[in-house]
Amino acid sequence: MIQLADGAYTILDYKTAKYTGTQDTLLPLYEIQLNAYAYIAERLNFKPVKNLFLVYYEPITEISREKIDSVITDNGFELAFSGKVVPVPIKKDDIEPLLGKVRQIYELSKPPERRTGCKDCQAIDEIIKCFS
Repeated sequence: MIQLADGAYTILDYKTAKYTGTQDTLLPLYEIQLNAYAYIAERLNFKPVKNLFLVYYEPITEISREKIDSVITDNGFELAFSGKVVPVPIKKDDIEPLLGKVRQIYELSKPPERRTGCKDCQAIDEIIKCFS
């Protein structure tokens, strides 16, 4: 979080990943995440939150043979990064309804029933298999 000269705040969420077209599938999750940060920040009197940004630090992995010696150090090697900044729209009003849903799920006596074809459920099954 950065405080601007006008007293407002900017929240940055750093991602160590290459920005590709597939980030579009993750963007809705990141938008919720950043807006939740803004929601929390303003309730802690860090207000107003004026900007939200995803900052992708893309590892530069393609190095020519001629430059390979420049990344090797006494401690191993240095990986360079390039940055890509992606603005995220402020939608703080979307957070309270989501918190209401979280509260409903939390108060259930047992987990909700699975939805057919739920990718999250399938992912959880795969994680559980790793520990079985």
